[in-house]
Amino acid sequence: MSIKECHVCKMPSEFSKQDFNLVFKCKRCTNYIFPEGDIPRIENNLWPIVSSYIREHQNPNKPFQLTQDVVDSIRKIPYPPVDEKIHKLMAWLKKQTDHPGKLIEIDTRDNAINSNIELMAICYAKDNVEVDYFLNHLTETGFIKKGSPGPTNSVRYFITVTGFNWLESQTRKINTDLCFCAMSFNDNHNYIYNDFIQPAANKAGYRIMRVDEHPHNDGIVDKILSLIRQSKFVICDLTGNKDGVYYEAGFAKGLEKNVIFTCENDHFKKIHFDIRHLNLLKWDKNNLDEAIEKLQWRIEGTIGRGFFQTD
Repeated sequence: MSIKECHVCKMPSEFSKQDFNLVFKCKRCTNYIFPEGDIPRIENNLWPIVSSYIREHQNPNKPFQLTQDVVDSIRKIPYPPVDEKIHKLMAWLKKQTDHPGKLIEIDTRDNAINSNIELMAICYAKDNVEVDYFLNHLTETGFIKKGSPGPTNSVRYFITVTGFNWLESQTRKINTDLCFCAMSFNDNHNYIYNDFIQPAANKAGYRIMRVDEHPHNDGIVDKILSLIRQSKFVICDLTGNKDGVYYEAGFAKGLEKNVIFTCENDHFKKIHFDIRHLNLLKWDKNNLDEAIEKLQWRIEGTIGRGFFQTD
C-alpha cells in the first residue's frame, strides 16, 4: 500500500489497487473504492459533503462503493444547517465519553501528529477553522469546557452537566429523528415494512414507527394522528390502496409535513388517479436492495440525513 492524494478531500491517503479497483484509506473520509475505469467526478464545492457522507455510511466490513451515481445523488442532498453540524459534533463527543468528566483530546492544528482530521467529516465542516468555530461556540454556551492540556499541547475538553442535559433534551424531541409509516396492515404486506421501508429509513438516519408497533390506550385513529404530529415526516406506502393511508397522508399534508409516497410496481395502476402525477417512488418487490437504496436517497434528498443510528 502506497501514499496517494485522496480522490475526495485531497489529503494524503493510503492507496492500493485490488483487481481493477482503486482503494483509498483516508483518515478523513475513511475507506472507499471505485473502478479504475470509472473514476467519479467531484466538483470543488461538493467534496466536503461527499467526504462526510462516505464516513457516515461506512460499513466496517467493506469499503464504501463510490460511483458517479452516488456522487450525483449526494449532490441533491441539502447541506446540513449549523445546528445539525453542532449536534453531530456533540454526539461524537458523547460517544468518546464513557463516564462524566472524561477528558477528550482534540487537536485541530493541520500539521499536528494527532490532528483530529475526522472531526471535519463528522460535523460536515470544510476545514479545521469551522471545527474550531463550533468548539468555541459549545464552550461559550457551557456545553463543553476545556480541561488540562494534552501531552502534545493539544486541547482537552469534557462535556458539562448542561451539555449532557442538552443532548438528553434533543433525544426527547422525537420529531427530530422520527418518521411515521402509513400503510396497509394486511399480513401479506408486513414485508413491505420489515424488509423495505424500515431498513431504508434507518439507513437514512431515522427511527420509524407504525401505529401497531406502539402500545396505547387511545382509539387507533387518535394514536395515528398523535404519532403523525410527533413525526418529522411521513412515508405513505399505497400498496393495497387502503383509504386510511390517503387520510393519514392528507392529515400530514395539512400539518405541512413532508410526505413521501411509495407503491409497489404491480399496484401502481390501482391507486387513486388524482395522485399519480406526484413524484411517487415505485419499487420492485423482486429487488428490495434497490428499493431500499432508492427510498434512502429519496429521504435524504427530501428531508436531509437524520441522527438515528442502529446498534
